[in-house]
Order: sequence, then C-alpha cells, then structure tokens
Amino acid sequence: MALAQHPNEQCPFSLKNSPSILMQIANTMDTTSQFSCHNLRILFVGQYPPPFGGIATHLVSLIPSLVDHSASDIAVISFDKGNRLELVNEIPIYRFDLKKNFRILANPKQWLLIARVVKDLGYRGIGFSRLIKEMIATILVNEIAKKHKSNVVSIYHSTNLMVLPLSNLWRNKRSIVLTVFGEVYGSSSFMNRNRSIIGKVISVPQAVVATSYHCASSFSNLGINRTIEPVYYGVDLGNVTSPEDRQRFREENNIKPDEVVLLFMGRFLVEMGLDVILSSAKTLFEKSTNLRLLLAGAKGDLSEQATALANKFPEKIIVMQDVSFAKQRFLYSAADVLVAPSFDQRACMGIAIKEAMAARLPVIGGAGGGVPEAIVDGENGFLIPLDSTGTVDRKLFIDSILRLVADSELRLKMGKAGRARVENLFSVKRTNLRMSEIFMNALPR
Repeated sequence: MALAQHPNEQCPFSLKNSPSILMQIANTMDTTSQFSCHNLRILFVGQYPPPFGGIATHLVSLIPSLVDHSASDIAVISFDKGNRLELVNEIPIYRFDLKKNFRILANPKQWLLIARVVKDLGYRGIGFSRLIKEMIATILVNEIAKKHKSNVVSIYHSTNLMVLPLSNLWRNKRSIVLTVFGEVYGSSSFMNRNRSIIGKVISVPQAVVATSYHCASSFSNLGINRTIEPVYYGVDLGNVTSPEDRQRFREENNIKPDEVVLLFMGRFLVEMGLDVILSSAKTLFEKSTNLRLLLAGAKGDLSEQATALANKFPEKIIVMQDVSFAKQRFLYSAADVLVAPSFDQRACMGIAIKEAMAARLPVIGGAGGGVPEAIVDGENGFLIPLDSTGTVDRKLFIDSILRLVADSELRLKMGKAGRARVENLFSVKRTNLRMSEIFMNALPR
C-alpha cells in the first residue's frame, strides 16, 4: 500500500509527560492536517474486527487517523480462525490461525529464527505447546514486517512473549510499541509463574503504554518498575446518537415509550459481569414493570444462558450478538442506562463505558480496575463496591438500577455530566494524537 507522502514534514509536537499540554493541543488543533507521519511504516499485531472488542474499536479509529497523517505504510496481523488476506480501505489485514501454520516450522529458512525463540523462551518453563505457538507467531510477524518494511511494530498484550525474540532479532532495525491491559489480574497465574520473562518482555520495547492508570501501575505488583504511560482509548464524540435512531430501534423492537432500557455492551463473559445481570433480571422485573434489558456484544461463554433467559422473558430481554460498529449507535440511542458490573480488578476501563458517556447515558459499573477513572460515583453514574469474590454487590447493583429507572431527571443530569467528562478526557482525537506521537518517537534512529 502506498500512501501520500510529505517528505519535508515531521510530527512536530513533543507531548511527553504533559497531559495538560496534550489536552490543550487536542482541543485546538486539526489533527488531520497540521502534521504528518510520512516516514512511519507500521505493523499492528492485534484483533481487527470481527470480533468487535476494545482493541478492534481502537484500531478502527486509529488507522484512518494515521492514513490522514500520511503514514507511509500500514498493515495489520490479527490472529484469528483461518488464513486469509483482506483489504479494508486499502489496508491489508492478515488473518492467521496459528494452528494452521504449523508447517512453517519445517522451513529451513526459519530455523535460525526458531533457534532464537528457543534461546529466549525455551528454557523459561512456559510449556512446549506455548513455545510452539510463540515460534509460529514470531515467524509470521517477522515475515509480514519484512514484506512491508515496517519500522514500528505495535503489539497488544504482554502475554505475547514473541516481543522478546523479535526485539533481539530486530535490534535497531525495527522498534516495538507494546500496549498492556489487565493481564496482571486477568491472567494472574500465568503472569506470576512467568514474572521473570514478563519482566524482560516489558523491558525491551521502545515504548509501553496502558489504557488506564490502574493497568499501568499493575505491573509493579510483579516487581516490574518500568515506566508505562497511560493513554486512554478515546471514543468518537460526534454523531453518537439521534432521536430518529432511538425511535426507529424502539419501534422495530416493540419497546414502549415509557420503558427504560438498560444496555449491556460487551463480550458475553463472567469477566464482563454479565452473570450478575442475568442473575438479577428476575428481581428487577418483579420490582419494575417498565424496564427492558438489551444485551449486546460479542459471543462468549454466557451466550446460551443469555439466550435462554431471553426466551423465558421475551417481552423483557433483547439479545444481540456480534453487533457491528454501524449498529452500535442505534443501541446507544435506544438505551437509557449502561450497566457494566465487570468482575474484579482486570478491567482497564472499557470502551463501552466511554461510548455510553459520549451518548449521555448514566453508567452503573463495578468499583474495580480502571472503571473509577471514568465513573465518578453519584456524578455521572454509580460505582458498585466489590465483594470478597470480586463480584459487585448485587443488592446495591439492583438498588442503583431501580433508582435510575424511577428518576428520569437524575438520568438526564448524570448523562450530561458524563458527556462533559468524556469530552475532557476521552476523545478519540486525543488518543490518536498521542499514539501518533508515541509511534514517531519510537522510530529507529
């Protein structure tokens, strides 16, 4: 892919360690025209939709921004099911199934790199199966990086141990930017068992970022003290909702004008707190007659349970799975409250919370992870304390829902406060600006 280049321009801004300057610039400049990243040739290694998760949402907004800034080349590797190449707006998306690329290990041209992976990872106790997966992933990423002459490779999750052999292989030829999330909590057993190698993985990239202060600081629990910069994943502030979309969706789904719609937007997993919603549904319906549940997001372990409950309460629950980005605005338009009772400390924050705030919806979330960085209790929603198991207090969760269902003025007040907060902290314009700066600073010298 060849994009327009401006050889005399560079990204001129230096925003390091200065959030206040970043906010001022992001609010006053036109990020599509005032700087260029013309010599950036970047390869992303992360999920690209489908599925529709946080990383995918981030890439869908970040990549067009880099195109607008005249990046010289952009490509994406998404480890998925099946092997295929897709072109999305001229951007190549390489989808690889690691299990279906086992034969690549028999190629003599890859044996030196395989030896490198064995040297860096083979004696660390990660297990043979995991070692094989890291070998295949390392080879595939290296091959695509060579094909596109990538000078920066952006990798997501510190559990991608290939970062270490790739860094040792590339040295000064290519730079790595690593984004970390809630792995310390979500994969605690693996992270603690392999803290030595995780420490090395965190130490070698040119830059490491996290999507919240909570997740940035979490690695200190493993004795890893590298500086990790928090960069909030922002959301689009324009054209989020409309009265026409609200009316259309509600009419199509037989939602009465006086019904209050509670929206869950996320993968159908216990980690996202969907089990709490499902177990609370009957009580909510018994205590409020004008309440609807709208469960939307990517399929997960609780998909069948959610569908079964919807069949039991067909007039009260709507289930929509694998919702595209184009359809999400209809859901936010139709909804009145977002519920996000995520489990334990693993959630960095969640895109859906910020999207709901942009849509002027009050949010009820669990008081764990990075969620308190978005929700100010009593101002733009409610934070529900976690019990000893890491689950939100169900009674308080139900009480908070019923309070908002019964008080339309409070919903309006909190929704306006959430919109103001997301404009100040969580705009996608600000995120894309800072990530562009990080990529440019990471270029090999």
